[in-house]
Amino acid sequence: MTDDTSDSVREQARPADPRPVAYADPAPLGLAGFAMTTILLSILNTNLLTEPGAIFPVLGLAAFYGGLAQFVAGLFEFRRGTSGRRDSGHD
Repeated sequence: MTDDTSDSVREQARPADPRPVAYADPAPLGLAGFAMTTILLSILNTNLLTEPGAIFPVLGLAAFYGGLAQFVAGLFEFRRGTSGRRDSGHD
């Protein structure tokens, strides 16, 4: 009897794709969260909102949108493998 599986398993196996699936860049989400937080806190610093109770919704929005958006963007950056490094154009 002849064996028709003459190719080894290694020759038949495809090499794994080392690059992850490309997703959108999450950096704009983090920057938008930081910018919105900065704008909201700047409105308070310029006394445009003079009511004493106005600080609570502004701080709530700053903590929720700013903090959560930056946290989620950081998680996505980590998943993409780009956290902590940026291409500087130098080899």
